Parts: sequence; structure tokens; C-alpha cells
Amino acid sequence: MWIASMAKGDSTMTIEKQCHHCGEMKTVHCTEEQFWAWQNGALIQNAMPGTSKEERELLVSGTCGECWKEIFRYDEDEED
Repeated sequence: MWIASMAKGDSTMTIEKQCHHCGEMKTVHCTEEQFWAWQNGALIQNAMPGTSKEERELLVSGTCGECWKEIFRYDEDEED
């Protein structure tokens, strides 16, 4: 679940979402047009190109960047 708010007369949205793992509330900014493009089926990376991969992951999976790194920790020097 997320909370979205917009300033009157502005198309910028502020989305607040709680990480399912750590419980911390995070904030993501996008335009209303970008949000609805994603909700209507566009890939989030195409709909919201100005957001970071961590912000997009939070919106998609509910996992913040810090928790994602902790959960899926791997050694970058090790390749299978």
C-alpha cells in the first residue's frame, strides 16, 4: 500500500511507501502522468525514467534499497 499526494495545480506526485522488511517509510517523486503510465501497464523503468532503481523496486516489490541489498547480498567479484 502506498500514500500518494499532489500539490494543487502541480502534476508532481509524492508517493510514500513503507518497506515490508524494515518498516521504514520511503518517499518517491514522479509525475501523475508517469504514475498512471505505470499503473496502466508500462514497464516502471520506462514510465518513471527519473527515479532510481531502488525507488522503482520499492514501488514494485515493497522492498527498500537497503533491505534489498541485505536480502540479496552477493560478492560482486564472484560470478557463476
